[in-house]
Amino acid sequence: MNYADEIISALNEQDMETALALIEKNERKHGEEAAFLCAKAIFFLHLRDYRAAEKILAYAVDRHPNDDDSWYNLAYIWQKMGVADKAERAYQAAYMGTANKIEREFSALAEFVANAEEAELTARMRDSFEKWRREVPAEAVGAVRQFWSNLRFWGDFRPEEGCLEMLEQRAACLKLHGQELRWFFDALGDYRSKAVLKALLQYWLDLRPEPMQQVREYAYPPYFDLDLITCGPDEVFVDLGAYVGDTVSSFLNIFGSENYRRIYCYDIFPQFIESIKQNFASCRDIVLRAKGVGATQGTMYLPGNSGPTALREDGTHTAPVVALDEDITEPITFLKMDIEGAEYDALLGASRHIREDRPKLAICLYHTNDDLWRIPALIHSICPDYRFYLRYYGGGPEMNGVKLIIADYVLYCVPEKNNR
Repeated sequence: MNYADEIISALNEQDMETALALIEKNERKHGEEAAFLCAKAIFFLHLRDYRAAEKILAYAVDRHPNDDDSWYNLAYIWQKMGVADKAERAYQAAYMGTANKIEREFSALAEFVANAEEAELTARMRDSFEKWRREVPAEAVGAVRQFWSNLRFWGDFRPEEGCLEMLEQRAACLKLHGQELRWFFDALGDYRSKAVLKALLQYWLDLRPEPMQQVREYAYPPYFDLDLITCGPDEVFVDLGAYVGDTVSSFLNIFGSENYRRIYCYDIFPQFIESIKQNFASCRDIVLRAKGVGATQGTMYLPGNSGPTALREDGTHTAPVVALDEDITEPITFLKMDIEGAEYDALLGASRHIREDRPKLAICLYHTNDDLWRIPALIHSICPDYRFYLRYYGGGPEMNGVKLIIADYVLYCVPEKNNR
């Protein structure tokens, strides 16, 4: 990890003291470099000292007029300061280099996949993982393997026993749905999103987490990117996969306890619904529903634990399942989904709300390989009037500031004519 990455890693951990020490340590040697100036500006951005960040980045683009990161960060600062005309010009300057680079790199990946056989892709993934495994501590490999083994979102992976199901399924997805992934890339509404998708496909091919660290979101919490969405007093927020209310808590912290009309919380575990009831006893108009959400009304099953799980055809406990179109009769304005692979069916069951109400959407895409292309395609087929954005938040254990578990990537869908 270079000095700039070390500074950013400290900022990601909210360790301002370490970040400042690293800036002071590297100022004399690297103070004129674009990477250092950007990292220093991001430090002041974390302090919300936009003027200081602006001054540093204005100097950076003067010294390094072809550095895309300097222009992009300056554009972001100007956007935060409300200087829209300057921000637009800076974004255009950044896009002239960055956009072309992201386009070239994504196209190169797409071409490689198109020309390779599935077996070649699987072998590349396997060999890359083995190389990474030899380079990092055993506990890092163990944490990743345990996550894959416990949840198996993407298939089984036991290479020492010859089981490469996870890699084979990803290779098949890339080969079968390369055109759909290209469509998704082209449909994304900003180059930040395109960079996330490009890094994600790079990760699929190489199984190395480092590219994802470069596109990790740190400015806003999951589901609430304020560059994309805002909420007002008429908000009807629907939280599918509410857990113990962590997302509701973020909503209230960001937008305020009075800045909504109603909040619906769904979770298949009654004990989580009870926790929300206790945690938000003083809050008004929070509707609690111990139900799963799918394409139609029915009954499904779940195992006896309360860890991350998905509804299934059999199990130890029953769970009622409803379609959102039938269960909520009023218009909704904001729909969030993190429901362990049931997102596609839940969207089918909410198609009327999506088509008629055009709510903002924040949908987890990481629970199955196919969700990466089929969920955006489904939403587009229901209502073409959406712009797509992709953000990666990271999660789980990390090593040297790099998140080891590549999950928690979220699709934001904002209707074209909805003024955020």
